[in-house]
Amino acid sequence: MIFQKLNISILNKILFSFFLVILNSYNLSAQQNNFSYFKLCVTNKKNEVLLVKYNGIWELAGKKYVDPRTISEFSGFMADELGIKFKDLRLRGLFTFYYNKGTYPILFNYYSAKYKSGELKIPPGCTDIAWFPIKRAIKIIPFETMKAILTKMYQKKKYVWGASIRIFKKPNSLVNTIKLEEDFYPLSK
Repeated sequence: MIFQKLNISILNKILFSFFLVILNSYNLSAQQNNFSYFKLCVTNKKNEVLLVKYNGIWELAGKKYVDPRTISEFSGFMADELGIKFKDLRLRGLFTFYYNKGTYPILFNYYSAKYKSGELKIPPGCTDIAWFPIKRAIKIIPFETMKAILTKMYQKKKYVWGASIRIFKKPNSLVNTIKLEEDFYPLSK
C-alpha cells in the first residue's frame, strides 16, 4: 500500500514534469514562428532621413527584436551602431507582415527620432550609411511596404499607424507583390 502511494506520487511527478517539458517546447516553438522587428527612422534638421545600405539595398536601419533590453535601451543600442545620438523617439506604427502563405505574422515596430549629434558610422552587416531627402529615400528603397509606411508617416506626422500586409516574395528578386489584409488605419492621433 505504501509502495502504491509512493509509485502514484512518483508517477504524478513524472507526468507533471513531462507536461512542463511539452509546454515549454511549445512556447519555444511559438517564439520561433513570430517575432518583432524594429525599424528606426531618424531625420535631421534638413528633413532628410537616414538610410543604411544592406546587401546592396538602401533602407531604414532595422534589427530583429529578440532582446532582453527595453525599447529605450534597444533604440539607444541601434543609435550607437549608427554613430549617432537622437532625441524625441516616437512610435509611428505597428504592422503585421505575413510572408507568402504563412500563418504567423512578424510584428514590425516603426519608430521615428530626430538626429541630435554624432558622426555617422556604417553599422555591422551594412556597406554604407547616408542622409537622403524623404522623397528621394522613398524612390530608392525597393520595398513597397517600407515606401508605403514612410509615405503614411510623413503625410500625417502625429499619427501612429497600423496595417496588416501580406508579402508575396518572388524567388531571387527584390520585387515583391503586397496585399493589404487590413488597410492603413490610425492607432492614435
